Amino acid sequence: MNDFFEIVRLEDKHLASVAELEALCFAHPWTAEGLKTLTGEGGVGFAAVDERGKVISYAGMVIAADTGDITDVATHPDFRRRGISRCVMEELLRYAREKGLISVALDVRVSNSGAIALYEGLGFSIAGKRPRFYRTPPEDAYVMIKQL
Repeated sequence: MNDFFEIVRLEDKHLASVAELEALCFAHPWTAEGLKTLTGEGGVGFAAVDERGKVISYAGMVIAADTGDITDVATHPDFRRRGISRCVMEELLRYAREKGLISVALDVRVSNSGAIALYEGLGFSIAGKRPRFYRTPPEDAYVMIKQL
């Protein structure tokens, strides 16, 4: 597949495509309606969009005071292991620094070694563990934090 993509800030026009990606990647996906949190006040998202305008990767974050909480990071299975998630996350972190946030946090399955490696490569550290955080399948989550 062609790797042409552009990193853009999420807008309402992207939400149906992001919802499709969510359904493909997660057992309990956000709906397009729920994803509006990322395009409204207090939320932000960035996406890698292909030449047809389809979202192939995205990351979303909600902001409270001076901290960010990353809600989801997803990449279409056909586009994984190509550095696209890293590009999206770098843009999200650039935005967080620009807005003066002091830290960004996220949760990740303890078995998701690929995601953990990505986040550690971006400067996140494991700060704790949430027992049985995920339901399907049941699994603990690491809490990872990056100081900005």
